[in-house]
Amino acid sequence: MMFLMHAEFCLIMESMGEKYKDFTNFLVMTGTRFGESTALTVADIDLLGKPGTARINKAWKRGGKNQFYIGPTKTGAGKRTTGLNPALVDLLIPLVAGRPSSDLLFTTPKGERIVHKLFWHH
Repeated sequence: MMFLMHAEFCLIMESMGEKYKDFTNFLVMTGTRFGESTALTVADIDLLGKPGTARINKAWKRGGKNQFYIGPTKTGAGKRTTGLNPALVDLLIPLVAGRPSSDLLFTTPKGERIVHKLFWHH
């Protein structure tokens, strides 16, 4: 496992497009996998708990003919609840507030799922 130094994280955030900064913060602050984080729904987030939490219970998978679908996490042990620090809770409030529980938490500006190869171009 490789960890980012604070200066490296700052460089990434400086070059990151504004639309993906909250998502990038979530990835770094939780250590969750890309496919797990992009599969999160509003219902998976509890901002009222002490601490707030994210339930990691699914991930994007690639099926036949390059079709993507939401399926189980990489391993059974991958199903977990991770604590959210207060700064991350504050970032997530506007992403959760007033949205249907079935909505994906993180999306593109067009409301679609975030695709791995396109994300890294931002």
